Parts: sequence; structure tokens; C-alpha cells
Amino acid sequence: MTGIDFTSRQVLRWGVALLGLRITGAQVMALGWQPLVIVGVSLMLTIGLWMVVARLIGFNSLFGLLSGGATAICGASAALALSAALPPHPLKERATLFTVIGISALSTTSMILYPTIMHMLGLNPHMAGVFLGATIHDVAQVVGAGYSISKEVGDTATLVKLLRVACLLPVILFAVTYTRVKSRDEGKQGDGPRSPLLPWFAVGFAVLVAINSTGYVPKVVADVGISLSGWCLAAAMVGIGMKTQLRELAAVGIKPVVLMVGETVFLVCLVLAMLKWGHLPDEIHIVCELRCETANRERVRELALQFVEPARAEEGCLYYNLHQKLDEPNTFCIIDGWANQMAVDSHAKNAHVASVMKELGPLLSFGPSLTFTSRVSD
Repeated sequence: MTGIDFTSRQVLRWGVALLGLRITGAQVMALGWQPLVIVGVSLMLTIGLWMVVARLIGFNSLFGLLSGGATAICGASAALALSAALPPHPLKERATLFTVIGISALSTTSMILYPTIMHMLGLNPHMAGVFLGATIHDVAQVVGAGYSISKEVGDTATLVKLLRVACLLPVILFAVTYTRVKSRDEGKQGDGPRSPLLPWFAVGFAVLVAINSTGYVPKVVADVGISLSGWCLAAAMVGIGMKTQLRELAAVGIKPVVLMVGETVFLVCLVLAMLKWGHLPDEIHIVCELRCETANRERVRELALQFVEPARAEEGCLYYNLHQKLDEPNTFCIIDGWANQMAVDSHAKNAHVASVMKELGPLLSFGPSLTFTSRVSD
């Protein structure tokens, strides 16, 4: 075995196994049921549907498994992991390299475009994090897109993304089982020893996840393992690239590009549909209580009224009203409703609000006290 062959095969497998140090069971459980359902459904539909589409447009269904798995799981890492689990084929390395290049380009593009889509749709921070984590291909781009918005969005996006990474194991198991059945049905099952149902690197991945979940792995050890995994995968990619001629990539035509773009668009639409279906309206309703001394009551009333009309003109404001308690005339309540969390955040950052509060704040004996609620009844 040459050095290039060793790198593109054995080093690749070590890189996949070490990916297990990215994940713990606690991280998965902390997400709740909805992200689990979204990731599970999107994974099965993206891989299953696009295996069929690949066959319909003239490709081997395994290319649909390879590109669909890369789209639905974790980009280039998933493509390399699945390639390592698939049986030898004259075109496997070319298909792998093309998938890695294509998925990396799409991942970078999605890192730039998806935050804009998220903002246009008015997703709240939790939904935005789930959306980014469930749709962007590679871990690095998920982290970049999420934390560029806020820490809350970045944390959620990263956890959802790691949940997708955890799906490598069942998908590798499916890939090996599928190719066995396919070979048997096509009469290509040889007389030699059969490869194990779970390759050793998949078992290693599962073992490292289990060990990492105990909490006994020092952070420095986990960080070194994760870094080593990245270097192994990068080296394997170089090895595969050195074995592939550029003219072979150019010869594949436009069809695989269309396939991979279609998988990406399908995943985005599917995740957005499930996010909207699984949520109650995103409206946020706020009660803000203000209390003052009798001597300051009229000035507090005047200043509080200055919030009303500008707030009503803001995008996402459903209503905005100032109330005064009948039995406690020194207590005022601002009751307002907003279309989503992004509208609330935008209002809180409004320069007019800060300007009024600069004078209003010293006049208050209590507040502003905010109570956030969501609508339950229709």
C-alpha cells in the first residue's frame, strides 16, 4: 500500500473515529424533542429521496447516498466517512472528491445566505439556532453563522449540528447494510470474507461518544482529539485529490451539481416547514410595570406616552398601549405585543427608547418590571 493509499483510506478512518470526541449524550438530550424529530425526519427524507432521484437521472443510487448523507449530516466529514464505509468502485474516489468540493462550496454559501433568510422570516433565537444547525453542512460554518448573530443562536445551532454528526453511526450502518443487500440482489456477492456490518472506525466513533459522555475526558484531551481528527480528514482529502485527475471531475457534467443543489434547497424547505408546523405562533406579549411617587406622576405619564406612537410604527409591533391602575394611580403598565423575538430585540435597541429612559429611569421608584408571555388561546 502506497503512502497516498494509506492516507486516503486508513488515516481517513482514524479521522472519522475521532469525530466521536465532539459529542456527548447530555448535549443530545438537552435539545428537547423537536430538534430530534427535525434532524431525524430530514435525515431520512434527504437521503432516501435523493437516492431515488440520483437513480432517476442516471447515477448509481450510492452517489445519492453519498451526497445526500453529506448534505443531511455534516458535510465533507460525512462524505469521507460514508466513502470509507462503501465498497470499492472505480468511480468512488472521483465521486467522493466531487462531493467534498461541492458540499464545501454550498456550505460556505449557506453560511452567508441563511442568516439573511432567518432574519427575513423573523425566526426567534431558538428557532434560528435550530434552523442553522439543521441545514448548514459543515460544523465550522454552523459555528460561524450562529455566533455571528448571538451567543444563544450559536449555542443552539452548534448543539443541533452535533446531533447531526451523531447520526453518522446509524447512517454508516444503513450504508453497509444497503450495499450488502444490493450486491446480493445483483449476484455480486463474492466468496471471500464479508466485511463487518459496522466498520471498526464506526465502532470507534460510538465508543468515543460513550466515553466522552461520562464527563471524565479532560477538555485538553478532547480538544487534541478533535484537532487530530480535523488533520486526519484534511490529509485524507489531499490523498484522494492526488489520486484523482482534474479532467475526471470536469467530465461529470452538470447533473451532479444540480443534484447537490437540489438536496440543499430541499433540506432548507423541509426544516423550515417542520419548524413552522411544530411551533405555536411566535408572538410575544409583554407587561411592563412602572411605579413612581405622586410628585412625579404627571411627568412619568408624559414620558411613558412618548413610547407609544413610535413603538406602534416599528416593524413587528402588534399593539402598544399605556394603562394606569385605578386603585394605584402611581402605577402605570405598558402592555404590548410583538410578532416575534426579533421584533422585541429590535425595539429594545431602539435609540428613542434609550433616550426616553434616560429621563424616565430616575423618576421611578420601581421598575421597569417586565413580564413576558405567549398567547395560549386563539
